[in-house]
Amino acid sequence: MSPITSRGPMPPDVQQRWEQALAAIDPESILIDLAKATAAAKEPNFSGFLRRCLHRAGRPISSLGMESEISPERLAAFIHGEGVLESDEIDRLLSRLDVEVMGSVGAH
Repeated sequence: MSPITSRGPMPPDVQQRWEQALAAIDPESILIDLAKATAAAKEPNFSGFLRRCLHRAGRPISSLGMESEISPERLAAFIHGEGVLESDEIDRLLSRLDVEVMGSVGAH
């Protein structure tokens, strides 16, 4: 029997693709990625702050990347602490996240 979706029974070809996608998931790599992202978000700097904003947004990397003109791979690397973003990419991302960064510069 085919699983039921919100639109009724899942067509056999869709069910087959779904099952193949599920079989391809490596739980260990997901846990490693999650640990990297969590550690990177804890960094006490601006990059850590931006990663925390991304986590709290709860939006897919693919859509945030597309809206911000940043490839999903590049954004994922940043989230995992394995890549950096250019200042213009950060500006576009902050805009999409509706985050305003305020601060002051003291005389040193």
